[in-house]
Amino acid sequence: MKAMIRRKTISAAAAAVMLLTSTAGMNAYAFEDNGEYDNIFTFTADSVTADNEDGAGFKIKDTVLTINESGVYVVKGECAEGSIQVKKGTTDVVLILDNIDLTSTETSPLTIGKESEVEIVVKGSNVLKDAEDPANETSEDAEIADAFEGAAIKVKSAATATITGSGTLTVDGTECKNGIKGGATASIVVGDSGSSELTLNVNAANNGLASDGSVIVNNGNVNITASGDALKASPDEDDTESAGTVDINGGTLSINGGEDGIQADGGFTMNGGDVTITAAGGHTKTVEDGGKGIKSDSYITITGGTVDIDAADDGIHLNGTEGNEAINITGGSVTVAAGDDGIKSDYYLNIGSEDGTAVPVVTVANSNEGIEGAVINLWSGTGSVTSSDDGMNAANSDLTNFTYELNITGGEWYVDAGGDGLDSNGNMTVTGGFTEVFGSSNNGNGALDYGDHGNTFTVSGGTIVGIGMNGMAVVPTSGNYLVFGAGGGMGGGFGGRGGRGQQSQQQTGGTGISITAGTSIEIKDSQGNTVYSTTGVKNANHIVYSSDELDTSETYTLYLNGSESGTATVSQGNGQSGGFGPGGQQPDDGTGFPARPGDENVQPGDDMPTPPEDGEIPADMPTPPDGGQGQGNMFTIGDVNFDGDVNVTDVALVAANVKSIRALEGDSLMAADVNRDGSVDVTDLMLIAAHVKGIRSLEELRPEMPAQN
Repeated sequence: MKAMIRRKTISAAAAAVMLLTSTAGMNAYAFEDNGEYDNIFTFTADSVTADNEDGAGFKIKDTVLTINESGVYVVKGECAEGSIQVKKGTTDVVLILDNIDLTSTETSPLTIGKESEVEIVVKGSNVLKDAEDPANETSEDAEIADAFEGAAIKVKSAATATITGSGTLTVDGTECKNGIKGGATASIVVGDSGSSELTLNVNAANNGLASDGSVIVNNGNVNITASGDALKASPDEDDTESAGTVDINGGTLSINGGEDGIQADGGFTMNGGDVTITAAGGHTKTVEDGGKGIKSDSYITITGGTVDIDAADDGIHLNGTEGNEAINITGGSVTVAAGDDGIKSDYYLNIGSEDGTAVPVVTVANSNEGIEGAVINLWSGTGSVTSSDDGMNAANSDLTNFTYELNITGGEWYVDAGGDGLDSNGNMTVTGGFTEVFGSSNNGNGALDYGDHGNTFTVSGGTIVGIGMNGMAVVPTSGNYLVFGAGGGMGGGFGGRGGRGQQSQQQTGGTGISITAGTSIEIKDSQGNTVYSTTGVKNANHIVYSSDELDTSETYTLYLNGSESGTATVSQGNGQSGGFGPGGQQPDDGTGFPARPGDENVQPGDDMPTPPEDGEIPADMPTPPDGGQGQGNMFTIGDVNFDGDVNVTDVALVAANVKSIRALEGDSLMAADVNRDGSVDVTDLMLIAAHVKGIRSLEELRPEMPAQN
């Protein structure tokens, strides 16, 4: 008589989660051990014995145990050359691992056959080790190659393996290939939906816990260490049936991948749990391939739980091919330290919920670019970003004719960036929330930046503060704002960067401000009420403060370290983003100048002056005047050191700026920006060099311009 398989029912809420996230029919239940078993098998060095030798549902040959009928089976003992196989199509099997230590050099120590359904219940301490020769996979002997499984637990196509229990299972694939591997449409489930004392340790030479179909973690303590990807769902290219998804609903997971931490081609969902991910050694390492914390080609959704990522490459990365792929972080806590980008989506990146009720916490503690997506929506929650380049960047250089957007409708956001603080290659729109941004301490980047081709920076609600340098500073094209600090304030006029020219609004209490790390910063109204206060984190000389609470009849005062440092009245964006039509730039001929009939593009020739190599700037080379200010408030474009001539000295100075050897400032920086695109780069260097060589004159197209006050 078959033992009755008792399964304990989970809560309705937990079952609902399981139904939404799982494809396996057994996942809403877990086996309840009442001591009734169909058979108990004991492995020894050279045999397998059955307590009930006359029982049905099994076959024994030497040290190979085959289960071929549903039932409850217990396996225990120790064998250096043994294996367990569940026959193809066998369903409703409960396999209790009760202190078994099983190794196989010929096949997987545990194989779940195609279309089978097995619950693996873990009791005590258990070890399954795959010691196959990795060379067998590519053996010229077809029989050997076909027999190769390459995993300590192999779950064949369309099979389901659910691992539950209260003991410890160590899965060892370090001498062969994978730890646990599922085939096409296979489902691997770890833990039930209630409390679980299960501990699953997976170690592998290649991938740790992987399935072409799906991997679901509901509970338990899961520790994965793999030289390849630690947790993976990645179907073969010709597999159109497998989901390729990873779902984490609970548990405590420690994931350490030599390449990626989690790869889920078909999509990743996290609804709960406590997950720690290390990818390719962490953010201090450099890798040529892999090294991403969480990676997908379809979607990444985080609704709850805590995830802490330390990745050599991107922390969270979503590729896109259809154009609607999105990262959605609507709950939980996400912390990232990344060697490259913190959180990156090719298309959409959404944090919080549109109704403002979701409260995720996102921290990018270390990154190159912090948060990047073609469209970034900050709806609600809180976030902090520290980056060596742009803090938040709405961009994707692989896309054409795409409308980039950075939208802030709510939440609280803090950015400390080594490049632009907030940078949209399209529009930037603020309708709510509180956003504080510290941009780069060099004049080549701004705290706030928006795009070309008629784009806008609109503030109609909430508060946004940009603290940085004045060289590339911008102000809103729409909305109320204050500016403290001389220079900058690009927002509408001549066709500068993205068509953004000079606004006339400036502070009235001085010609400049100086902020360093530790400087106390306060903005007060005429009654002495503090409107805004913070502490400086780096050098800065410019502040843009925009808020729907500003009073247009007020005069506001800036205090630095308690001392009055300037006053300003409220300005309003004029709604313009450029003076040359869409993008604020005239069509050019590829040189950065407006095109002229008959012109040929400037191309560097063999005799073109070239940038000096690092360290080749002579110490006695003439330099621009202090502060880089033009003489008599006038300067000639290209004449960077204001000696009255555009020559090889200017070429060398611009090259030194481009190569970050010696930075240009003030009017020197503006004189070097000969094509007026708001950036001093290789294009400007080529144009100045072309002038010096007599290929094309700067003066004929750009007459003297007044210096900016």
